[in-house]
Amino acid sequence: MADLKAQVEDLKTKGNNALNAGQFNEAIQHYTAAIQLDASNHVLYSNRSAVYLKMENGDLALKDAEKCVELNPTWARGLGRKGAALFLLERFDEAVEVYQAALKLEPANEGFKQSLAQAEAAAEEAGAAAGAQIFGQFAKYFQGDIATRCALSPATAEFAKDNEFLKICDQIQANPNSIMQHMQNKKVMTFIQVMMQQEMMAKRRAEGKPEVDPELARAMMEERERRAREEDEANRRRKEAEEKFKKEQEEKKKQEELAKLSDEQKKALDVKEEGNVLYKARKFEEALAKYREAAALDPENMVYHSNIAAVFFEMGKFDECIAECNTAVEIGRRNRADFKLIGRALARIGNAYAKQDKLDEAIEWYTKALTDFRDGDTLTALRKVERIKEERAKQAYINPELSVKAKEEGNQFFKEQKYPEAIKAYSEAIKRDPSNAVNYSNRAAAYTKLGEYRLAVKDCDDALALDPKMVKAILRKGNAQYFMKEYSKCLTTYDEALKIDPENEEAKAGMNKVIMAIQNTGDDEEVRRRAMSDPEVRQILDDPAMQAVLQQMQQDPKAAAHHLKNPEIMRRINKLRAAGIVS
Repeated sequence: MADLKAQVEDLKTKGNNALNAGQFNEAIQHYTAAIQLDASNHVLYSNRSAVYLKMENGDLALKDAEKCVELNPTWARGLGRKGAALFLLERFDEAVEVYQAALKLEPANEGFKQSLAQAEAAAEEAGAAAGAQIFGQFAKYFQGDIATRCALSPATAEFAKDNEFLKICDQIQANPNSIMQHMQNKKVMTFIQVMMQQEMMAKRRAEGKPEVDPELARAMMEERERRAREEDEANRRRKEAEEKFKKEQEEKKKQEELAKLSDEQKKALDVKEEGNVLYKARKFEEALAKYREAAALDPENMVYHSNIAAVFFEMGKFDECIAECNTAVEIGRRNRADFKLIGRALARIGNAYAKQDKLDEAIEWYTKALTDFRDGDTLTALRKVERIKEERAKQAYINPELSVKAKEEGNQFFKEQKYPEAIKAYSEAIKRDPSNAVNYSNRAAAYTKLGEYRLAVKDCDDALALDPKMVKAILRKGNAQYFMKEYSKCLTTYDEALKIDPENEEAKAGMNKVIMAIQNTGDDEEVRRRAMSDPEVRQILDDPAMQAVLQQMQQDPKAAAHHLKNPEIMRRINKLRAAGIVS
């Protein structure tokens, strides 16, 4: 047996050397000979798959990689080989799934991350190319009056009242290529299926045939059910095989470790199990005695001290918990224990400090724990404590009196046209009193002076979240939108100001300024094309009532004055003005 193992290892080494030297055929021969001696060695199939990849023989590379994964489903490198083979064969979607599975086994593997990104990019590119071929096939269903077409079928009748769905349809009408962005939308897919069925039934009627072919419908149903059963069965078998293999490997490892233990160490494990039962029953004093007994039997095993620390934690004896964790870490480092065990012991120290509301100490120990082992739960705990500390610091910093002082300083800098200094002062005012909408509005004005229009809009939105009727913030938002040439949004913003203060001269002037800017854009055809890409503009123009209003306004100025008294009609007319459709 030892000789056979040595022969296999020798052949594998020769194969590795040949692969590194670029002698691929020779490498294949060595790996194949090794496989003939040990057909259960997953590493050999992985190595031979790597050679086939170098030779750009995707089929054979995939075959060996699949055999490797079959032999050891939890070995990440085998999945990596399979992903590479699928990528070479341009089966990009499958490659993405395989690399994702590999990363579940080795989340920190940078090679897998890069390969996954490449596969995703290739899959997206391939999908876009394939999707381009069906644009015309599916996009044609989104022409005309969608709401009426939806209402004609029970399966889509409710869609006729769904504004979100109708907006998507408007987008597809304006740009057929955008349909690919919505192919995951269940309502879009249902609508397409209904339209295809109607089209097929109309074709059969024209041919004098029944609308639905009973034999074809039955065959399609049976095929779908058969495929679903096969897929479910395959998934069940794969899952069972993976779980069985995992359990076998765990049991094998457990038995190997047990064989190495002394009688005292084996007894310590038994005593520990007794302690675990008591711990789960929340009989902490009894559990503590068992864990201490186990530690005395096997003093160089850090696990028992971690168990003791866990009991102290549950009992609320946090200082004792910390001391025991430190002992566990000291023993673990001395005996080169698994970094995961050390990391968890360090994290428990962080938990103990967090329970005592000692946030700085908790952060320190969580950080140490993550250095040894990057655990998701520890990272979550660290982020939570950091947020609490940050929020407390913010709350402690709040001082409305100092906020007023900082605001006044900002106002003085603003008058002196020292806008960066004004922004700094207003920012300090916000930190000192984040509930005061005026500070955000003032900083927005300073941002506008520096041409930072998007930051100005954000500050205005923050101010309006605190005070929705703050007209000054609304006007400053409209002003920033005007400079960004977002005329449609700008008009809506000024309209909001006029709803609050109908006689506001600045809002009226701003609205007129926007309308003039739209009319001066030049190319009428380009203006109309841009306008028609706006779903709301299309909806307004398609509305029969609005069509009648626009016609009356063109023919009778008195009718125009009458209609403009209606706030909703006024809003719609302003939308068309902003789009450059009407003057």
